[in-house]
Amino acid sequence: MSLLVLKKLPQKYASFTELDHIHQIADELLIQHQVHSMEADWNNALVTMDAIFHLRMGNMQDEEELLLPVYESILPDIPDGGAIKYFLREHKLIRGKLNQMIRQISRKVQNPDQENFSLVRLFEDYHRFKDLLDHHDARERAFLYKYLDEESDNFNSMEILKTIEERQSKMLQELQSRVSNP
Repeated sequence: MSLLVLKKLPQKYASFTELDHIHQIADELLIQHQVHSMEADWNNALVTMDAIFHLRMGNMQDEEELLLPVYESILPDIPDGGAIKYFLREHKLIRGKLNQMIRQISRKVQNPDQENFSLVRLFEDYHRFKDLLDHHDARERAFLYKYLDEESDNFNSMEILKTIEERQSKMLQELQSRVSNP
């Protein structure tokens, strides 16, 4: 199994808005994961879900550790829809759902003849999860990334972007290594 879609991540970011590429790649991987699930290719379904898990978790960690503190410090009046509490609440929901999905697919890989497994229910869960991701990603584009780009002269934006690039590079190497050496 190859995760060629991961190669689409930029090696260098010129703006915070470009971080949305992570979301787009995770969305492409979710489609690949769903195809593997429909084909009952549970090993590859797990590999793609693992990649989604790590992309999303890494992205949320970067936002919480690097972006949200700067966002909060440079905006004296954060717009209502862009409040920090909304980002953190959605991150909590996304983490919970990702953990649930990894466990569910892992159980299916370990026990392929699992009788109570419902592909229809799985895809209904994916539909609700995709709605959450779409809403969250739109919030980040409309508030977090937009305002960080607009205020980038007021803090060391290039240093933050470089840190994110380095973290992503390391994560991609780890993901490729796991795929190459299952």
